[in-house]
This record gives sequence, C-alpha cells and structure tokens, in this order.
Amino acid sequence: MKKLLLILIFAMSLPIWAQSQLTGTVRDNQSTPIGWATLILQATVNPKEEYFITSEEDGSFIFNDIKNKGKYKLTSSFIGYRDLEQLIDITDSNSPIILIMTPDENILDEVMITSHRKALKVTPGKATLNIEQSNLAKTQSAYDVLKTLPGVTVSQNGELKIKGKSGVTVLMDGQPTQLSAEQLKTILKGTPGSTLQSIEIMNVPPANIDASGTGGVINIISKKKLVQGFYGTVNSTLGVSKKVSTDHSLNLGYSNENWNYNFLYSFSYAPDRLRENYEKRDFSSINKEWLNQSQFSFLNSRSHLIKLDIARTFDKGDVLRLKTAFDYNDTPSTVNTNVLSGANNIKARQSVQKNDSKNQLTNLTADLSYKMKITEKESWTTSIGTIYLKSDINDMIYGNNGSVLKPNDLLTKQQNKYPSDRKEFYFKSDYQKPLWDKENTTAKLEFGVKSNYSILETNERLRNLLIDGNEVNAVRKSQFEYKTGVHAFYGSFDMTLDKWAITAGLRGEYTHINGDTLNHKKLVKQNYFSLFPTVQLTYTANENYSVMASYSRRIERPEYDKLNPAVRYLNSTTTSMGNPNLQPEYSNNIEVSQQFLGFIDLTLGYSRITDPMLYSYFNKGIDQSYFTTVNGKNRSEWQASLSMPIPGINWWENYHGVYFFNTRFDNNLVNENKNSIGVFTYNNFKLPHNISLELTAWYQNGGIESNFRYRSLGEVNLGVSKKFLDDKFTVTLAVSDLFKTGGIRTTVLENPTQLTNFTVKNDMRIFKFGISYNFGGKNKKNDTSQEETTINKGHTPIKVIK
Repeated sequence: MKKLLLILIFAMSLPIWAQSQLTGTVRDNQSTPIGWATLILQATVNPKEEYFITSEEDGSFIFNDIKNKGKYKLTSSFIGYRDLEQLIDITDSNSPIILIMTPDENILDEVMITSHRKALKVTPGKATLNIEQSNLAKTQSAYDVLKTLPGVTVSQNGELKIKGKSGVTVLMDGQPTQLSAEQLKTILKGTPGSTLQSIEIMNVPPANIDASGTGGVINIISKKKLVQGFYGTVNSTLGVSKKVSTDHSLNLGYSNENWNYNFLYSFSYAPDRLRENYEKRDFSSINKEWLNQSQFSFLNSRSHLIKLDIARTFDKGDVLRLKTAFDYNDTPSTVNTNVLSGANNIKARQSVQKNDSKNQLTNLTADLSYKMKITEKESWTTSIGTIYLKSDINDMIYGNNGSVLKPNDLLTKQQNKYPSDRKEFYFKSDYQKPLWDKENTTAKLEFGVKSNYSILETNERLRNLLIDGNEVNAVRKSQFEYKTGVHAFYGSFDMTLDKWAITAGLRGEYTHINGDTLNHKKLVKQNYFSLFPTVQLTYTANENYSVMASYSRRIERPEYDKLNPAVRYLNSTTTSMGNPNLQPEYSNNIEVSQQFLGFIDLTLGYSRITDPMLYSYFNKGIDQSYFTTVNGKNRSEWQASLSMPIPGINWWENYHGVYFFNTRFDNNLVNENKNSIGVFTYNNFKLPHNISLELTAWYQNGGIESNFRYRSLGEVNLGVSKKFLDDKFTVTLAVSDLFKTGGIRTTVLENPTQLTNFTVKNDMRIFKFGISYNFGGKNKKNDTSQEETTINKGHTPIKVIK
C-alpha cells in the first residue's frame, strides 16, 4: 500500500517538477488581501506566451506549469485600483512575491464586477461551495445541495452526517437553527439553491461559533451582493419526475455609498412520492411470527420564503443592519399503509390504514446589528435578534381489517393534533483587534459574549372518533413546556510567525433546561457549565509541504422533540416518543492534516464521544414498535481521508477524495462495529462557447448509525449550462440522482432472534430545466471593507495550491 501511494504521488507530481511555478499574494496599501484580482504573466521575449489567472479569496495566487524560464511581465488589475506592472525573473525556484496595489480614486463607477471564484474551495478542516458559481446547485433545493458536498450523507431519520459522524449542527447565516431534524428537512427542502450564496463545512469551528455540533458545523449563507445602483436576479426551475416540481426566486436590491437594500422572494412546489417497506421476523416465537408492511406516501410541499436586508453605512465606517425573514411551508400528505402478518400454520391477517395529514410550518426571524469600526481592522459588533417558529400538524387516521379501505367499512377513526410554538431571543457582542501586523508576523485578538433563551410549548391532542364501529369521543391531552438558555463567553488568539501559525480559543457555556408536563413538573431539569477549548497549530515547511494539528471539544444537546415524552402515532404498528432522561453528548476531537506537493491533503482524525445520543428503533412485539433516542456507551471513532484536485488544467475545476471511518454500536444485546469507505468527486468543465458541464458523485459502502446497519448508498448528479448576453442570462439542464441509487436500506441491530429490515425510496431521479437572468448593478468601491460572509475569521490553516 505504501509503495502504491508513493508511485501515485510521484506520477502526479511529474508535470509539476518538469515546469516552473510562481506564487504570491495581492494586497492593498493597508495590507488587506484583494481577492479575484486579474493577473497576467507575459514573456518579454515571446509575448504570445501568456498565462491568465485570478487571485483566491485570501489574495493568494499561483501560476502553474510555466513552460520556459526567463524574464516575464506580471500585470495585476482589479476594479477600484490602479494597474500594477512588475518584471519577474522565472527560475527553477522562485520565492513568493507580494503585490501591493493602490486605490484609484478616478475609476468609473459604471464598470461591472466580474467574479472568478471557484465553485468548490477545500482547505484542511473546511470546505466551501460557492453556489453562485455552480449552475447545478442553483437547480437543487438546499437539502439536495448539502448531499453533494464532500463527505456529507443523510441518515435513516434525516439527520446529516459528515464523513460518518453524526451530531452535525446547521447554521443559517451564522445563527444556530435549533430545529428538529424533521423541521430542518422541511425548511431546507423548501429553500431553492438559487437563494443561497454559499455553504461552508467546518470540522474545527473557531471559538466565536456555538460549541454545539460534535460531528461538525454546516453554515448556510444567504445570497448577498456588493454592487452599486439597482440590481436583480431572476431564477426559475422546472423539475420532471413522476410529478412536476417547480421553484422560482426573485432577488432585488439597491445600493449607494450609505444605504444597501436587498429583497428576496422564492416559491417552491415539490411533490414527492415515498415508498417504505418494513419486514420483521421473530425466530424466538413458537410459530415463527412475521410481519410485512408497505407504506406509500404522497406529499405536496409548497414553500414561500421572503427576506429583507437593510444596511446603513455611516461616514466613519460604522454599519447598522436589519435582517428579517419569513418562511412558510405547507406540506399536506396522504399515507397508505398495508400490513400483512401471520405465523407458521396460521392464516395471514391483513389490515389497511390511511393517514390524511396537514403539516404547516411558519418561521419568522429578525436580527438587528451594529458594527462599530474603531480602526481599519479593529471593530466591535453587537446584535440582538428573535425567532418565532409555529408548527401545526393535523393527522386524520382511518383503518380497517380488509384489503381495500372503504369509508363504510371503517373500524377505527382517529384525529391527532401536534401543535407547537417556539419563541427565541438572543444577544451577541463581539470585539476584534489586531495586535500587530509586521512583515513576518501578525497577531489578532477576538473575544465576546452571547446569550440565547427560548421557550417552546406543545399542546398535543389525540381523539378517538370511532373504535370497532362504535361512536366514541375520547380525548387525551399531552402538554410539554420546554425552556432552555445557553449563555456563553469566548476568546481567541490568532498569530503567524514566519513558518508557524497558531489559533487558540476558549469558549465557556452555561446551559439550563427545564421541561414541564401536565402530570410532572420539572420532568426535565438540567443545569451545567462546560469549557470548550480549540487549538490549531500549523507549520509550513515550504510550498510543497505543510502540516496542521488541531484539538477541539464540542457538545450536542438534545432537541426538545427528543426530550418530549408524548407519544406520536406514525402508522398502525409504529410510534415515536422522546426521552426526558436524555443527556447531552460530548466529543474530544484530534485531527492531523498534511499537505504534499501543495495540493494533496492527507487527514487523520480521532474522536472520543461521551454519552452518545442514538436515535434508535425498538420492538415490543411482532406488531408493536417505537422510535426513541437513548444515550449509548462511551465510544471512540477513527477517520482518515485523502483528497486532491488534479492540477494544471485551467478548463477543469475538480476535487476528488476518499475517506474512511469506523463506527461502533454497543448495548446490552449487540456489540458491533463497522469500517466504512466513501469516495466523492466534484468536476466543473469550462467548455467553449460559454458552456459548462458539472458532474458530482459520491458513494459509501454502508455503515452503522445508532442501531441501524445501512447498506451502500450514493448519488450521481449531472448538469450542463450555457451563458448568453454577456453572461447575464444562463440556461441549465440538470438531472439529480442519475442512476436512482439514493434510496436507504437498513437492518436493525437487535436481539439475534429477531430480524427487522427497512427500505426507503422516493422519486429520486429528477430532470430539471432552469433559467437565470442578472440585471443592473455597478461596481461598489472598497469591496474589501465589506463585512465577511464567512463566520470563520481565523487565518487559512494551510495554503492550498490549485
């Protein structure tokens, strides 16, 4: 294996060694990096030998595969700055250079910005998908886009995992969502990708991010532009599978030197068909009882999303900003369940059930922030916000013992209502200050506080209208009031010194949770204080080799639905309920990353998890079962990954990787572990005539999630797009899950005398046709002074060369 790896590295590095490279950084006269600057390298002897690239977001750049040595003219240009020319002597080994550009006060405002960002940017510990550069992602929902990110998969109950690790926290514009897995899935499925700017995956989040997320953090960033004047974008997508789906979005804005207005509206209609097969065998019973259940679900989801963003910039650079959002999701569904049960030498019994459900989810958010600019790089930001979430589920259940469900043959009729209201309030204050910024060393300090408090109330009502043909009106109520507060302080220190870089942070969080029911006050009562250190150390030996080591401690708190003991009826044989005794899980994470030849990343990680929360399935008999969450035993997990782009091809943006992880499930009956291997690939081909072709694919050979052993799964997504009218108009044709391999197949890990299998499939392969049109807008001066969209303000751990 070692010889094979050495041969692979040697073979891929041959073109790199055979030709020369030139690296450097573009900055302004305030030492602020200039991203997406245009750089042209031209040979003085042969002007036809010319190389064209753009700088990365952090200002870094690299010219690969320079064919000849000698003298070259290097020209850098960017809107709002004077062109810079410099003579360069290319040799076998060139030291990195720094280009200093000066602002041009006479630049015309009418010049448009041209963006050259990469669609996928991967650094050790972090991956970012710039959705505006991916026409394939624009045709998908936010939920489907997440599954195309490197190493991201979805578990049996809809929870996200990163390289096999559960406990993933999802942020919306840097703010934790605190939604149940089902609610988060509903909102993300109703959010078109065209309304998003980027998605970040962070394995080692900085101290200014909430400590929740033992498996990592995913930050979803809404679309925002930095241009002057009136501008807008129109997107429309039509999807065809068994049903027709569609989504439309309109983004309008106006900006000048002092004001910035941004309005976004989107509508999504996504019908779906879901088929679930459930098979159970009880080998311990005398007659070998068995049960087969087929469930067909028909959903029609309609979503409306409205966002308004208003910012006022004052003369000294202070910014006052108001962000509001309204998200409404209506998902009526019909579920038909057919249950066939029996035993050896006993005639099979059959029952039929129909669920007609209405599911409405309303989410309203508001955030007011003020950023005080003390000096060019010193600032103090304070924000307050509120979130209101209302969920209303009304489930009508009809049932009988025949093969066909007829209204006159009803034996049972039941109405279940599951309403809930959640109010959340938060406050955050953050201070950043550079300590020094010299030629070979820089240092930055950041500290702040955050307080979050929420109240959630449920008032569930279960009403039996008809039992065995007899009229009844029995009502059962279940109320649950959940109050939680998380109050935190944090601080971090970021320093670079020649070839060394260190980021050290500490976050302290005090958590208090109270849960009351009708029959039991303080059924849930938790109060605890925890410290969460983060350390990241990087050593860059040269341009071809770097190494980074990191340690972090994280927490995953149980959501309210996992604590609520009320019973929810899923079908005729299965219920779900919360566990009021559930405790939070903690993880200690160590990760070591090495980068070879400037682009090959090798990562090894280890996690020790205390009291892991396991969403599990339990049998109470051949025809009775339930889902709930329990704390498992302490466990250790290993992960390893090897990833790289294939460099040197300007028209092919790509990134590929393979990862490995080990997962163990251990309870009183079962002790089992599983080694899993996954692969992923991202490809964006820039073809002639403004045509681009995108291909993303991932595969995982199976694994263990809680007490489910799932089989191999994967997806292939393909899209082709063409730009017209000076790149303002884009047409895209795409297909998701091309080979219909995204279904989930699982086996429950339980008593060896029992066998339970699940199979879940939906309308997986969907053909989509999308159009997008951008209009208006002018360049906005001093773009580099705008607020960063990314929430990770630390230095780039290891310089990635692509």
